[in-house]
Amino acid sequence: MVTKVMIKKIPGELLVFMAALLWSLMGVIAKGTDVSASWMLALRSAAAGLCLSPFLFRSRPKFSRHIVLAGLFYTMFCLLFVWAARLGTVAMAISMMYTAPVYLLGYDMLKTRQITLYKLLPFLLLLAGILLNVFGSMGNAPLGAVLLGVLLGLAFLFYGVFLKRVEGGSPFGIIAMINYVSLAFSLALLPFDFTPAPVSLETIVILLFSGVVISALSYVLYRAGLAQIPLERGLLIALSEMLLNPFLVFLFLGEKPPALILVALLLILAGAVLDIVFSAKKKPQ
Repeated sequence: MVTKVMIKKIPGELLVFMAALLWSLMGVIAKGTDVSASWMLALRSAAAGLCLSPFLFRSRPKFSRHIVLAGLFYTMFCLLFVWAARLGTVAMAISMMYTAPVYLLGYDMLKTRQITLYKLLPFLLLLAGILLNVFGSMGNAPLGAVLLGVLLGLAFLFYGVFLKRVEGGSPFGIIAMINYVSLAFSLALLPFDFTPAPVSLETIVILLFSGVVISALSYVLYRAGLAQIPLERGLLIALSEMLLNPFLVFLFLGEKPPALILVALLLILAGAVLDIVFSAKKKPQ
């Protein structure tokens, strides 16, 4: 198993990219199973929490409101992703999820009252991607799918914000605690979920496996990566999932997103790449 020492030797950018590779499996699971989002999250969080529990005893993070808030927004973006992907397409859901940088860039320009090409061009590309997602979804998916996508991007942004503020403990222990918080939230939703519980052994095994790989290992890598690099860069590198996720869904399930959605995805990706390049150029040599 990957150890904390091994993780520290891996560059933060690579850790976030590795996490994105594992996240790309979620689109296939969301679209390929008929389990409700709350049941799916409950099983994933339980498996992830149990898998990582031993690390709580070695290096327990300080339980704080940041842990609770990170767990809350983690729960929100996991549920919103499944709902948005099922109402629309995985390409739309995943591209809207990664529009989080547009809010950071917009907030930064308003706060500093400085509009430069380095900030404005990526911002406009990301914003254009959001608008194309709206137009591309019209006639192909309910407008509610786009609204869920907007909320998804915000939830993912705030998850990253509060995750970065968690103090103490190893990435393993932090993610274990966040998954237990998420489990508590998802269990609280189950009384309001009137869909049947999953009974297929194959489905249960898939969801438990996704908990270990997608909800545990991937977020350990992501948290460890964020500890080494700025939040904005971590969010932008993770955009690589935007290409892998819909590709795997197309490969395994045959879902073809509308052309405008694909253009929106590429615009958002282009904005992300430009922001990374501009940020690197502004760093002192």
